[in-house]
Amino acid sequence: MLLARRDVAFARGRFALVGGVVALLTLLVALLSGLTGGLGSQSTSALCAAGKAGAARVLLAGDAVGLSSVTDAQLRNATAQDADALPLTIGMVRLEAGPGNGAASASPRASSGPVQAAVFAAPRPSAWVPSVPDSGVALPSAVADELGVGAGDTVTLNGIAQKVSSVSAPGLSYAHAPVVGLPESATREVLHTRTPNAILSADPALTVEGLTSATVKEAFNAVPGYRSEHGSLLLIQVILYVIAGLVVAAFLTIWTLQRTRDLALLRALGASEGFLVRDGLAQSAIVVLGGVLVGALSGWGLAGLASRAVPFEVSMATIGGPGLLVLAVGLLGSLAAVTRVRSINPLTALGGN
Repeated sequence: MLLARRDVAFARGRFALVGGVVALLTLLVALLSGLTGGLGSQSTSALCAAGKAGAARVLLAGDAVGLSSVTDAQLRNATAQDADALPLTIGMVRLEAGPGNGAASASPRASSGPVQAAVFAAPRPSAWVPSVPDSGVALPSAVADELGVGAGDTVTLNGIAQKVSSVSAPGLSYAHAPVVGLPESATREVLHTRTPNAILSADPALTVEGLTSATVKEAFNAVPGYRSEHGSLLLIQVILYVIAGLVVAAFLTIWTLQRTRDLALLRALGASEGFLVRDGLAQSAIVVLGGVLVGALSGWGLAGLASRAVPFEVSMATIGGPGLLVLAVGLLGSLAAVTRVRSINPLTALGGN
């Protein structure tokens, strides 16, 4: 360890450069991980909330929510097995403030344009879909503020007027759109359908012929755009991890080649192969750990700023997790590089080959 520290201090410029590259890679992976979590939450937070409230299975007729259609017979089959099974209708709507609302003209945050929203409609309120009203439409506070409306005002959904029944504080999202609640009786007029897209159930053994039964997490892939978006971001993260390992391995390989005579002299003086391997690993640990700490701390600081402008998840899992993975990948890359010292011939110190 003493030799490793002396080498790092002597060639501090080179090691600082590599440590800086590791820090940048850690920063990129941490920010990308937070963005992945934020975008994923913006697509699936409504389904996540249903899962946390006790929904165990989501039954769909197909691989996409928008293409799924549950028949009356399938719904009867599901409710016969689970009386609490909840049919859920999901659709995208154009949401605008209706004319003549006093709140809209009084609010300085009122939007001049429409808002795209995801409608969650069910026959009754439930812990899985708590925003479903008995009549009218239930808006999250962010949407109500953007439109400049409040309870009792009128909004239009796809041109159909509906009275705002309530404004709730928590806002859930589906497919990057805020979720608004609607009673099932209004879906024919607003969404031009009375056929639910899915069935939610707390029974993990519930199966219905013609429907695919999935866990809530598995149902994320049926959300429009989620699979491709999430998969692309994860692929970029994997590429960055590979780059981090290659950078550390390439640097230590070149550094080992440049130190061949010094290492050969140590071998000639009695140093074991294990000692030289541990020395190389100690050097890489100093550089990689320092770079990871700088990158993770920078990522934590920038994450707070990024979360104000873009969907971003700030947590130990999204910031600390990528840092630990970069550290592990970097050490694996260094292990592959420093094993070269095992083939160093002590005679090289005397000018031999």
